Amino acid sequence: MKKFLPFEAFKKSYNKLKDEEKHEVFYYSLFDISDIAQYEETEIKNERKRIEKEIMENVPKVFKSGKFKKESREDFIRRNVYTDRLCKYIIAVELEKKGIRLRIPKSSEKFDLLLNNGIVIEIKRIVGGTAFGDYIIKDIEEKYKNNENRLLLILIFPQFGEENFERVSRLIEIYYITEKYLSERLKGKTKVVCQYITKKQTEEYSLWRLIERLEENIKSF
Repeated sequence: MKKFLPFEAFKKSYNKLKDEEKHEVFYYSLFDISDIAQYEETEIKNERKRIEKEIMENVPKVFKSGKFKKESREDFIRRNVYTDRLCKYIIAVELEKKGIRLRIPKSSEKFDLLLNNGIVIEIKRIVGGTAFGDYIIKDIEEKYKNNENRLLLILIFPQFGEENFERVSRLIEIYYITEKYLSERLKGKTKVVCQYITKKQTEEYSLWRLIERLEENIKSF
């Protein structure tokens, strides 16, 4: 049975990339193709196929040596991109550079990241809102209802197709109601960060802007 991508091996390859390449890999890490497949509209199906093709072409180039050469692109993408592993790893590496100490959970642990100061980080990649209610109510609320840890929930929205990212970035602000909802139901303090990510690196909608905002929220908890 093949193992998942080790964090230290990923970090070594990732840190060799230029900033624009890091942003590009992060953008592609925000998609779970199976999640988009539920939509029947032709335009969405076509965009899904285009994104899937670009992920296959662009993400594996990060791993140019060692055992990753021997692994099929499909297996690598399925186990590390379409899960949230790659997304989680990138956020972890960039937070470490800010001096924020954390650890990657074991497979038996259910959270995404745990900071050394006890803050739990949960990451949700959102392309469509179909299952969002179930995610919040059945997953986050159920998981943390008796937990007194501080929770930082990250909701990340990748640009999909040619949508107007300035308009969409304003629309996602409605998701901040999640913070009020969870704060009323969970024992531990809850913060929510919503971030839109464009395909091409931009100042306000980039990996770097997300990391800046996470650093600010972690320090103000």
